[in-house]
Amino acid sequence: MAFIILGQNTQKGSFGKVAKCLNLTTCNTEAKNNIVRFMESFRVKNLSCLSFEMLDRSLSDLMSERRLMPLSLNEIRPVIHQLLVAFDALKDIGMLHTDLKPDNIMLVNHKDQPYKVKLIDFGLARPVTVDMWGVGCVTAFLYFGMHLFPGNCEYHCMKTMVQLLGQPEDHLLSAGIHSLLKSPEEYRKDAGVIPKERDALAYEDLMAFSSLLKSFLHLDPTKRIIPKQALKHPFF
Repeated sequence: MAFIILGQNTQKGSFGKVAKCLNLTTCNTEAKNNIVRFMESFRVKNLSCLSFEMLDRSLSDLMSERRLMPLSLNEIRPVIHQLLVAFDALKDIGMLHTDLKPDNIMLVNHKDQPYKVKLIDFGLARPVTVDMWGVGCVTAFLYFGMHLFPGNCEYHCMKTMVQLLGQPEDHLLSAGIHSLLKSPEEYRKDAGVIPKERDALAYEDLMAFSSLLKSFLHLDPTKRIIPKQALKHPFF
């Protein structure tokens, strides 16, 4: 199993660091709703610890091992579907994640169960649309092999959002137009990559993917897709 030692630690993160240990009393690893299974909490001296089931590696680790080579749509599809199942379950109990990123999506056992994933490391309370934005960002990262929005500069991050998604609507920024997201083909073409010709079925699949990605990344949170709707999307 893995456990988190709670407390301030500037070297390992703001709230704790992760270690691993062996539970000799149980081998139960039943999965529910693609969310990491909590085992127990305990104290060691003056430290509070939370134990969870042991998982494989993160999507971030996987992409690094692939040297950021993008995943195919057939590889992305089950990952996103599992994330939506997880967020739908969280929404039903009034719980959110709010810190979704490739580092917080763990592969269960990539060798024996390729692309079987679980959510870890939950954040703070925010509307569910925040998590859907996170799903959109992860979806794009897996497809393009790069992050859509630069994280080292707020100005460039907002500039990229406007370039990709269009100007935010009136009630968000007091003036603007409806959001617009370039298709993956347009994005790759603008980046200097000329897409290959695809057959009709592959093109239809790509358009469904593009439609879902737009729904995740709608600038207006009230119009952003929710888990139950996303699970019924034609992409799946």
